[in-house]
Order: sequence, then structure tokens, then C-alpha cells
Amino acid sequence: MIPATLWARCGWMVALAATVVGTAARGQAPQVGVLTLENGLMDGVSLTIHLVLRDNQPVAAFGTGYNSKPHDIDLSELKIDAQRLAGRIKVTVNPDAYAPSHGQPVQATFDIDSPLTFGMAGGTFTGVCGDQPRKGAVRGFVGAGREAGDYRRLRLRIPGALRRLYDLKGPNWKYALDMNLIVPLDHGVSRDVKLETIVPDYRRYSALVRSSDLKLVGHELSGTVEAMVDYGGQGTGKGKNIPRSELHRFTLKAVVVGDHVAGTCAIKVGDGAEVAEKFVGRATTDPPPPVTQSLCWIRMHDAMQEGGPIYLTLSLSRSQIHGFCYAPAYNHQPQKVDATGLRLEGDALVGPMGVTLAPDVYKGGEPFNIRYRLEAKVSGGDITGTFEGEDRGQPVKGVLTGETRMQQRRVVASEKELGRLELNLGYCLVSAAGFSEQEPGENHAAIVLTYADGQLTGGQVINPKSSEELNGRVRAAQVKIEGDKITGAVAFQLTSTAVKSGLYRFNFEGIVDGQKLMGFWRGSLDGKPILTKSAKLGGSLAPYRAADRAPPALGG
Repeated sequence: MIPATLWARCGWMVALAATVVGTAARGQAPQVGVLTLENGLMDGVSLTIHLVLRDNQPVAAFGTGYNSKPHDIDLSELKIDAQRLAGRIKVTVNPDAYAPSHGQPVQATFDIDSPLTFGMAGGTFTGVCGDQPRKGAVRGFVGAGREAGDYRRLRLRIPGALRRLYDLKGPNWKYALDMNLIVPLDHGVSRDVKLETIVPDYRRYSALVRSSDLKLVGHELSGTVEAMVDYGGQGTGKGKNIPRSELHRFTLKAVVVGDHVAGTCAIKVGDGAEVAEKFVGRATTDPPPPVTQSLCWIRMHDAMQEGGPIYLTLSLSRSQIHGFCYAPAYNHQPQKVDATGLRLEGDALVGPMGVTLAPDVYKGGEPFNIRYRLEAKVSGGDITGTFEGEDRGQPVKGVLTGETRMQQRRVVASEKELGRLELNLGYCLVSAAGFSEQEPGENHAAIVLTYADGQLTGGQVINPKSSEELNGRVRAAQVKIEGDKITGAVAFQLTSTAVKSGLYRFNFEGIVDGQKLMGFWRGSLDGKPILTKSAKLGGSLAPYRAADRAPPALGG
């Protein structure tokens, strides 16, 4: 059986797999189907099958559920006509890096009987997954699919794309080696393809795509992407004669159904042997957002004198562009950005920009500034361009790549409308034992503030990972919301046996995206700066009408 504990660990991750069972060459235009076998893999874990049909015969299929790896689907014994789905489905549940823990495939077989009423499925199934009997409801539909030209963007997760880093197995190596292949489409033809890290806030490697001939024809995606990957000086060779940068070739064959993609990718690094990996992804038909209603993510390649990138998160949705950045070749901190000189001129993003890099618990020293000038084009949801600048007396220049996303509608227009504000500061409390690597860690804290008619009415310090209340008294808080920019300061007196007691003060700055916050903070304990493993700001806000229960009164 599939261990339930591993499903809990995997959380929301979705696994897709493609099994091409035929080639559609003649007959009527293909239809698509989506069938969900409720609780098919285990209690609370359904199996969803996406399929392409021609003349009522499956020509391609892939499944969803349980983890982030492919599941092979055999539909050769499934009979489909205009009124009914009936027959046997065989599934191989493939393991990913985490689940199941034994690392071996699990076999499943399901017998389905479901009528089709105006294309809607509503029946039952019985079967077995591993050694566990399963039964439940079948839900779904069979109908017309989307045209290839309808799709605007694919986001494909390529497992083990950075194969040279397998020698460097840190605590997150199982997913840190994966890369997102971002594929904008123009009438089925790829353009401005990007290869991005899954965890861009502190990984040092980056990649520039040199060429792509990916094409989506019907429901079939195929082609090759070549990218030059810079490992960022992470010791990839382990004594071997391996260059810092190497050419990576990804040859893909996949199926696209609805908003899901699944297939295989043959990965070749340098002159090494080709390795096949199954991959998953998502597809969208949404048009790109208007530039002035966008958030953007930009990677400035080779932006530091050591060769590391700068990764920008910016809001373009107000007259004053603002945001923050990461300098992953330097440390793990979100860093301050001075974007007051940046401006939008039509589809151009141009102007001077500065970043201030502060130390963290891993890398000390004094803060320092880097100045840049950006020349970029924002078009079709993608950002391309160049930059030049100076880092600690050394000239730097390079290319930049990025993408935009529609910003969520704000629920609070100014601080006067606030009812509740939660500031999640992560590893912000100081412990003599150092910062905990466990989740939840005692060093985590969030500050919950409540307001009425624009006035602060209460404050509470909590551990957001374990819902434990800390013995903290919020002494003061100031918050300013201008458009989608939030800034402020908060102070609280903390008494604790798990972390150091004293007066904590924090300044913060970030972007409001709907009800969510993202940004950075800087803090001190009894006047001494706090060096943390990550000064990332998260949280949420709500208007006064939707405020939750009030925390204790200030000073209580």
C-alpha cells in the first residue's frame, strides 16, 4: 500500500505521467477526458486520469495523484462509447524522491463502470492499489479539447535537471536539483524559453537558454531545449575535472490535456550519458496581464563580481516601482531594492536601480550597495534585456530574463482600513542554541495586530508553526500602506525560556498581493542587530469588517 504518512509529507504536490498508447493520424478531431477515481490510491487520495481520444479510442493518457512523479496508465482494456465507460485500467504508481519511502513502483488495477450523460461521467469503480482493496465513485467528463494555438504558457518541472549537483547533497538536494522549464507559446511554437530554479531565493546556479525548437501540435509537445547552466561555484566537480558552466540538452516528448502536461525528458549534460526522466507540468490559456497590473520576477545573470545572480521581485502596478531581491551567491537573505529610478516607458523597463546587501547568520560583514542600470522589454508576459553596473568597485554586466504575473486585487487600500494584520517573520527570535532546523522551530514568530477605525487595538506574538502563544507584549506598531507597498515597524517585549528574552524591534517592507504579503525585515534585540538564516516577510491582512478575534490589549 501507499503509506499515509508520506502523503501527508507530500502535501499538495501533484504527480502526472504520460503514456502514449497510439498515434492519432486519421479520423475525427480528438476529444479529451478527465476521470477522477475518488479515494482510488488511498483514503483521501484520488487518482485522476487525463486522456486523449480519437474515434472513441484512447491515444494518450496520463494520471494525477499522490506525489510529484509520473504514474503509467494502461487503458487497453477500457471501452468507451457515447453512452458508457467500462473496463479495466492498470496503473503503475511511480515513486518520487520522497514517496513511497521504499522507492519502488506500486501496481494498481481498477474496474470501472460509468454511464456518460451529455459527456458527464458518474459511476463507480472497484480495484486494488498495492495490497489494499479500493472502491469509490467515478467523476469526470469527455468532451472537446483545446486547440494548440489556445495555449499561452507551459511550466514544466524537470526532475534532476542539474545532474552534476548530485554529488552535493545538502538538506534539500532531492528537490533542489529540479528546474522549471518555462515555455511561452505563440500558436504552438515556443519563444523566450527560460530554465529557472524551483527554489530561487537561495540557490546559486542559473541558466541561459541558447535554443529551443519545442512545438505543440494537437495535444503533443516535442522538441529540444539547450541551455548553458552556471553552477555558481558550488563545488560540483568534487575533485573531478568539471567546468563551472556546461551545456545541458533537454529533449522532450509530452502530452497536454487541459491545464496538465506530462511526458518524458532525455537529459544530456556536456559529454555525459543521456538520462531519461519523466516530468510533469501545467499549461495555461490565460493571456498575459497588463504590465501595470503585474508582479514580475527577474533574474539578472552574473550580476555580482563573483558571478552570482540577483533575483528581483518587483511590483509594476503603481507609479513607483518597488520590491526586494535575493543575492543567492552571497547569502540567504531577502535584500532591499532602491527602484525609485526605474520606470516603464511603453513596453520598456529602464533606469537605474540599487540593492543593499545585508549580512546573515551564515555570512557576516557590513552591508554594501551595488548600483545597476537596466534596459529591458516587457512583452507577452516575458521580460528580456540587459544590465550593467558596479559591485564593490568592479564593473558587472549581463543579460536579464523574467516573467510577469497578474497581481491579485487588494482588499485594503490604506492602513486606515485595516482590521487585522499578521506579520510572519520566520526565524526572527534569538536563541543561545542557534537557529533550529526543526519544523516547527522555537525561533519562529509572527505578530498579529488588530485595528478598529484606523487605530491599533491589540497585539499578540505567536509561533505560526505550532500555534503556541509566546509571552510577548506588543509595545508599539506603525504601519503604512500606499498602493501595494507596505512598510512599518513593531516592537515587543518577550519573556521566554526557549529563546532570549528582551526588547525586540523590527522594521519591515513588502508588497501587498491581494490578502498576502511578501517582503523582508530587519530587526534587533535590545539594540543589537539580529542575524538570522532568513529575514523573509510573509503574512496576511484583512479589512476591519473581516477582522478575526481580537488579541489581548496592548501591554496586556
